[in-house]
Order: sequence, then C-alpha cells, then structure tokens
Amino acid sequence: MNRRAFLQRALSAGSLLSLVAACGPASTPAAPTSPPAAAPTAPPAAAPTTPPAATTAPAAAPTTAPTAAAKPAAGGARGAGGTLRILMWQAPTILNPHLSQGTKDFIAARFVSEPLLTVDAAGNLSPVLAAEVPSKDNGGLGADGKTVTYKLKQGIKWADGEPFTADDVVFTYQYAINTDTAAVTFGSFIDLASVEAADPNTVRLTFKAPTGGWFVPFTGGNGMVLPKHLLSDYIGANSRNAPFNLKSIGTGPYMVQDFKPGDVVTYVP
Repeated sequence: MNRRAFLQRALSAGSLLSLVAACGPASTPAAPTSPPAAAPTAPPAAAPTTPPAATTAPAAAPTTAPTAAAKPAAGGARGAGGTLRILMWQAPTILNPHLSQGTKDFIAARFVSEPLLTVDAAGNLSPVLAAEVPSKDNGGLGADGKTVTYKLKQGIKWADGEPFTADDVVFTYQYAINTDTAAVTFGSFIDLASVEAADPNTVRLTFKAPTGGWFVPFTGGNGMVLPKHLLSDYIGANSRNAPFNLKSIGTGPYMVQDFKPGDVVTYVP
C-alpha cells in the first residue's frame, strides 16, 4: 500500500475536512398544468362585399437600433469582517476532538484546535504546529524506523494566553492512551512506546517497532493537541466532566463564543 492510500485510510475518520458552502441555482418553476383555453366556436365573419382598399404599401419599420441589454452590476468587493454560516448535515455535540462522537465533532473542533501536521487529499503532509515535516534529510526520522523528532513552531500561544510547548504534546499522548479516558483517538497512538519532551520546542516519539506510519499520531483530526494546563485534572475517568469539552481553548484561528450541543456553535476570531 502506498503512502497516499495509507494516509487516506489511517486518517479518514478524523482528518481535517475542507468545508465547502455550495449554492445551487434557483429552481425553475413548473409549467402550468391547466389545459389551454378552447378555440372559439363562433362562425367566421362573412366576407366583405365592398371592393378592397387601395394597395398602398405599409410604412417602413423604424430603423432605430434596439437598446443594448443592461450589464449586471459588479459584485461587491471582498473585505474583512462579516459572518460565515455553515449548515451541516448533523449538529456537533462536543468540542473535544478526542471525545468526538463523529465527523461533525471533529470538524467543529478543528476551527479551534490544531494538530502537528495536516494531510491534503493528495496525501501530502504539511506542518501546522510543527515547524517542519520530519524527514531523514532534516534529522526528524531516525535510521531505525522507530524514532521521530518534531521541532515545534515557537511563539505559539493558546487562546487564553498560555504558551504552547512540547509538554502539551506529551500530555495529549498520555490523555489519549489512558484507557479510562475512553478517547476515540486511542488507536492513533497505540503503536507508540513513548512521547517525550526533549526541550520546550522539541518532541521525540518512539514507536514499539519500525513503522512507515510514523505520521499517524498528531496528524489531522485524530492528532489535535490538547492544553495540559486546562485538562490535567480531567484525564482518565474524569474526562467527560471538563468544561473544555463544551468550550474548547485552542491555538487555531477561532475561539468558541457560544455552543448549544446538537444545535449551533458560534465562533469569533
């Protein structure tokens, strides 16, 4: 199986999906169903008995050019601000991606939370919270096939102002792998032997065995990083009681202003 197929299978449940608002054309009104009016039954008028009128030619049609069709007005220029409304097939019920109950929840969480890497439809990896995609050339992929080193972007902060560090990445692994947490993302981390913070901006992953799927943890929807300072008291059996689940705090471009589970989420920049 090539990397593209592996990515699509491994991440299909939780990969960040692009949201597209499609506007269809207005529907064409149905043709009227009433039958056409019946032809008149009155007899034709009798032929006139007076001689026909003179054969003077009719006046020529005017030669004035028809008025040009009006051009549609140009659309308004795009700019900042405004409101984007997205109608989904189901309403989200929770904003913690690791406790997601379906794709709807992963999508809702992704406006706020971010992974280390993301993957596009063609199977290409791109950095999000990571400074770069690990490779053999940059020293991110170990020769043993078991170790991966992530360099993190510096200066990133959570929406509440706390700094994002390698400790948050380590905590996310500990949170997801704890069976009492009952995280739906457990399977994405099961092949890891350890996740360690080498320094505040460096994370080292060690797998139990050599793997080509080193990118699965911390990539896409299943790999969104959690804030340790907000969830350290809500790991394991207490995971469902965290206020974060209904008003998440992330490193992404939006913050949750209001959330009515099963109804609507309102985000603000």
